[in-house]
Amino acid sequence: AALPEDCVVLIGGDGPMLPQFKAMVAARGLADKVQLLGHVADHELESHFEACDIFCMSSTVRAEAYGVAMLEAMMMGKPAVATDIAGSGVPWVNRHGETGLNVPAGDAAALAGALRRLVDDEPLRRRMGAAARQRYEDHFTAATMSAHVLELYASLLTSPPSGRS
Repeated sequence: AALPEDCVVLIGGDGPMLPQFKAMVAARGLADKVQLLGHVADHELESHFEACDIFCMSSTVRAEAYGVAMLEAMMMGKPAVATDIAGSGVPWVNRHGETGLNVPAGDAAALAGALRRLVDDEPLRRRMGAAARQRYEDHFTAATMSAHVLELYASLLTSPPSGRS
């Protein structure tokens, strides 16, 4: 509701609370602005990422350990607004002020403010989107991640375990 009238919010995903969320959207008169898509098939994901201007991951629980969907958006050059979930890798993946913005989990006003900031500032949105794509290329491609795992294994094989000589 805090975003400009011309913003459309698409929310993908399903689960037992989807009917409750649909009722909340309808009760607040946001049905034209907020669309709850339900399950989004894998073959449709790329077109959603291409079409969006900003990716938002508003998780509030640590179960979102890493944010794979956020990485998919970063791969497409999209800035992210994400929640700073204590003990998760989300704020490490999405560098605040560089690849997007991180806000406290559960703080709706901060989430809306961060989204509004990116909606209103196209140069910032483009700069963060380019940085997101670069961070993906530098750290999260399959080749890069495989190389890091092999480096870790090699270092473990060449150094004695702690406490042993």
